[in-house]
Amino acid sequence: MTAIIIRPEKPEDYREIEILTRDAFWDIYKPGCDEHLVVHKLRNSSAFVADLDLVACSGDLLVGNIMYSRARVQGNEGLEFELLCLGPVTVHPNYQRQGIGGRLILESLSRARSWDFAACF
Repeated sequence: MTAIIIRPEKPEDYREIEILTRDAFWDIYKPGCDEHLVVHKLRNSSAFVADLDLVACSGDLLVGNIMYSRARVQGNEGLEFELLCLGPVTVHPNYQRQGIGGRLILESLSRARSWDFAACF
């Protein structure tokens, strides 16, 4: 098996990641899926955190992806906290249950630790 490399997503990966996401989620939670549309729309959102948009590669094949968005929570006394929202996390069906999703999560959270987010959901 080829080693899995984690790197930032590039614009030329976008379409392939959307197809990968569709294939990974198809008929899992309901007939069809819409997670690939979430991926597509998230990239154009002001809440999108591009620096944490990572892909997992096995050779030249994209086998995983993780994305994040920003959110705000307001406390009782008007204090506002900026949060990270994790997801979606996608792994190609043939590569699931091999720790790739976990590696994407750990790597992205490691990168996010130095930023000023109150929490990650």
